[in-house]
Amino acid sequence: MLFALKNLRSEKTIEAPEDKFAEEVLEAEKPVLAYFWLPRSGPCHVMHPLVAEIAKRYKNKLKVVKVDVYKDTKLPSFYEILAVPTFIIFKKGKPAGTHTGACSQKELIDFVEKVVG
Repeated sequence: MLFALKNLRSEKTIEAPEDKFAEEVLEAEKPVLAYFWLPRSGPCHVMHPLVAEIAKRYKNKLKVVKVDVYKDTKLPSFYEILAVPTFIIFKKGKPAGTHTGACSQKELIDFVEKVVG
Protein backbone atom coordinates (compact mmCIF):
# COMPACT_ATOMS: atom_id res chain seq x y z
CA MET A 1 0.00 0.00 0.00
CA LEU A 2 2.84 2.39 0.67
CA PHE A 3 4.03 1.77 -2.90
CA ALA A 4 0.62 2.77 -4.24
CA LEU A 5 0.53 5.99 -2.19
CA LYS A 6 4.06 6.85 -3.28
CA ASN A 7 3.08 6.29 -6.93
CA LEU A 8 0.06 8.55 -6.60
CA ARG A 9 2.14 11.33 -5.07
CA SER A 10 4.99 11.04 -7.56
CA GLU A 11 2.94 11.41 -10.74
CA LYS A 12 1.15 14.43 -12.13
CA THR A 13 -1.73 14.33 -9.65
CA ILE A 14 -2.66 17.44 -7.72
CA GLU A 15 -4.46 17.60 -4.42
CA ALA A 16 -7.64 19.64 -4.75
CA PRO A 17 -9.03 20.39 -1.31
CA GLU A 18 -12.25 22.37 -1.01
CA ASP A 19 -10.47 25.72 -0.87
CA LYS A 20 -8.61 25.04 -4.16
CA PHE A 21 -11.23 23.00 -6.01
CA ALA A 22 -12.63 25.89 -8.05
CA GLU A 23 -9.15 26.97 -9.14
CA GLU A 24 -7.82 23.48 -9.86
CA VAL A 25 -10.96 21.94 -11.39
CA LEU A 26 -13.75 24.31 -12.30
CA GLU A 27 -11.50 26.99 -13.81
CA ALA A 28 -9.07 24.59 -15.53
CA GLU A 29 -8.46 25.10 -19.23
CA LYS A 30 -8.20 21.41 -20.06
CA PRO A 31 -10.46 18.57 -18.89
CA VAL A 32 -9.95 17.39 -15.31
CA LEU A 33 -10.25 13.91 -13.87
CA ALA A 34 -11.23 14.33 -10.22
CA TYR A 35 -10.46 11.22 -8.18
CA PHE A 36 -12.51 11.15 -4.96
CA TRP A 37 -10.87 8.72 -2.58
CA LEU A 38 -10.60 7.69 1.05
CA PRO A 39 -7.27 6.80 2.68
CA ARG A 40 -8.73 3.76 4.48
CA SER A 41 -10.38 2.29 1.39
CA GLY A 42 -8.89 -0.88 -0.06
CA PRO A 43 -10.44 -0.29 -3.50
CA CYS A 44 -8.95 3.23 -3.55
CA HIS A 45 -5.48 1.85 -2.83
CA VAL A 46 -5.92 -0.59 -5.71
CA MET A 47 -6.75 2.36 -7.99
CA HIS A 48 -3.74 4.55 -7.03
CA PRO A 49 -1.31 3.05 -9.58
CA LEU A 50 -3.97 3.23 -12.31
CA VAL A 51 -4.70 6.88 -11.55
CA ALA A 52 -0.97 7.61 -11.61
CA GLU A 53 -0.73 5.89 -15.00
CA ILE A 54 -3.65 7.96 -16.35
CA ALA A 55 -1.95 11.15 -15.13
CA LYS A 56 1.25 10.15 -16.88
CA ARG A 57 -0.39 8.93 -20.10
CA TYR A 58 -2.69 11.93 -20.57
CA LYS A 59 -0.49 14.66 -19.07
CA ASN A 60 -0.90 16.91 -22.13
CA LYS A 61 -4.67 16.39 -22.48
CA LEU A 62 -5.97 15.92 -18.94
CA LYS A 63 -5.33 17.29 -15.48
CA VAL A 64 -5.69 14.73 -12.69
CA VAL A 65 -6.64 15.84 -9.20
CA LYS A 66 -7.44 13.89 -6.08
CA VAL A 67 -9.93 14.78 -3.38
CA ASP A 68 -9.70 13.11 0.03
CA VAL A 69 -13.35 12.67 1.03
CA TYR A 70 -12.34 12.22 4.68
CA LYS A 71 -10.78 15.70 4.85
CA ASP A 72 -13.07 17.48 2.39
CA THR A 73 -16.66 16.58 3.20
CA LYS A 74 -18.54 19.32 1.33
CA LEU A 75 -17.42 18.34 -2.17
CA PRO A 76 -18.58 14.70 -1.98
CA SER A 77 -21.92 15.87 -0.66
CA PHE A 78 -22.28 18.51 -3.38
CA TYR A 79 -21.43 16.03 -6.15
CA GLU A 80 -23.55 13.29 -4.51
CA ILE A 81 -20.67 10.86 -4.05
CA LEU A 82 -21.99 7.87 -2.18
CA ALA A 83 -19.05 5.48 -2.62
CA VAL A 84 -15.32 5.59 -3.25
CA PRO A 85 -13.45 5.53 -5.44
CA THR A 86 -15.48 7.86 -7.63
CA PHE A 87 -14.13 9.56 -10.74
CA ILE A 88 -15.70 12.65 -12.26
CA ILE A 89 -14.39 14.19 -15.46
CA PHE A 90 -14.97 17.93 -15.64
CA LYS A 91 -15.00 19.77 -18.94
CA LYS A 92 -15.25 23.56 -18.91
CA GLY A 93 -16.08 23.43 -15.21
CA LYS A 94 -18.99 21.02 -15.51
CA PRO A 95 -19.20 17.27 -14.86
CA ALA A 96 -19.00 15.42 -18.19
CA GLY A 97 -18.84 11.85 -16.91
CA THR A 98 -18.86 9.84 -13.69
CA HIS A 99 -17.59 6.40 -12.76
CA THR A 100 -17.97 4.87 -9.32
CA GLY A 101 -16.04 1.91 -8.01
CA ALA A 102 -12.75 0.20 -8.63
CA CYS A 103 -12.15 -0.84 -12.22
CA SER A 104 -9.52 -2.22 -14.53
CA GLN A 105 -6.96 -0.05 -16.29
CA LYS A 106 -8.82 -0.61 -19.58
CA GLU A 107 -12.13 0.51 -18.06
CA LEU A 108 -10.54 3.65 -16.65
CA ILE A 109 -8.86 4.44 -19.97
CA ASP A 110 -12.15 3.87 -21.81
CA PHE A 111 -13.92 6.20 -19.38
CA VAL A 112 -11.31 8.92 -19.93
CA GLU A 113 -11.25 8.39 -23.71
CA LYS A 114 -15.02 8.90 -23.99
CA VAL A 115 -14.63 12.45 -22.74
CA VAL A 116 -11.07 13.43 -23.62
CA GLY A 117 -10.61 11.52 -26.86
